[in-house]
Amino acid sequence: MLKKLWVRSYMPTKLEDYVFQNEHNRVQFTKFVKDKSFPHLLLKGHKGSGKTTMALILKNELGILDGDFKFLNSADDNSINVVRNVIKPFSESMPLGEFKVVLLDEAEFLSTEAQKALCGMLERYSDTVRFILTCNRPHKIIPELKSRCTEFSFNEFDKKSMATHVYKILKSEGVTVSSVELLMGYVNESYPDMRKILQNLETNVIDGVLEPANGSDEKSQLLLDIVDQLSAGKWLEVRAGIVQNIEEHEWDEIYRFLYDNLDQIEGFDNTDNWKCGIIILADHIRFHYQVADPEINFSACMIRLSGVIK
Repeated sequence: MLKKLWVRSYMPTKLEDYVFQNEHNRVQFTKFVKDKSFPHLLLKGHKGSGKTTMALILKNELGILDGDFKFLNSADDNSINVVRNVIKPFSESMPLGEFKVVLLDEAEFLSTEAQKALCGMLERYSDTVRFILTCNRPHKIIPELKSRCTEFSFNEFDKKSMATHVYKILKSEGVTVSSVELLMGYVNESYPDMRKILQNLETNVIDGVLEPANGSDEKSQLLLDIVDQLSAGKWLEVRAGIVQNIEEHEWDEIYRFLYDNLDQIEGFDNTDNWKCGIIILADHIRFHYQVADPEINFSACMIRLSGVIK
């Protein structure tokens, strides 16, 4: 029999074993378990932050029967036909227990038509069905669907808590860790993706000893190349590279990197252009928290910056 991967072996199934990102989430989900009920939920945040795990914990803690539980990965099943032919028939039948649960993982991949169809279902079947939506890109969920759910953010993992959690796993596996710095290197490299941290740790345990990770971090290399490319006038190429590789939680890091290194980019090494560039960055990081699509906002930022030095 194949050995179970750490990400599966150490996936918490009870609320007491879950690593919470903030106290608000701890209080609210504890209340859901105590009340044996919860509203329709939208769990949003970066990948590997525990959204799907929390949904499955709710199923376990509330004793939802397997026959009353429907799990769909919306990245694979995202059309309106899935809503009509799978979710609707499941929701129409009476539950075996107290109520049914529909878990739509990666719900941002649902088509607009599918999301609109879901809106009516969330209201029509609310007496017998609860919907849980998880997503990495909440701006792709239509407002009508958002308004019918209670939203929770899964974006605030604390590095110290993560390190403590993975250290316990390493000790359970009998792994020797030579230094705190080595362990924190793994945490810093993959933060805030808990799943990726565990995968990297398991890969680099050799004969019961945690070894330094091999290979370079693609995103770190991407950042190192940005200044040279921008100095060469390759603004569109840099924009495309960042958009292709960025994760939802990393936009702040990109804006901060541009701020820290703006004076190293050819054309911004004089005071007037640097000042203008800083104002542009400040505008767009402020817009980032207001706009529906961060990618468009960042693209506009790059266009404005490139225009300063023309």
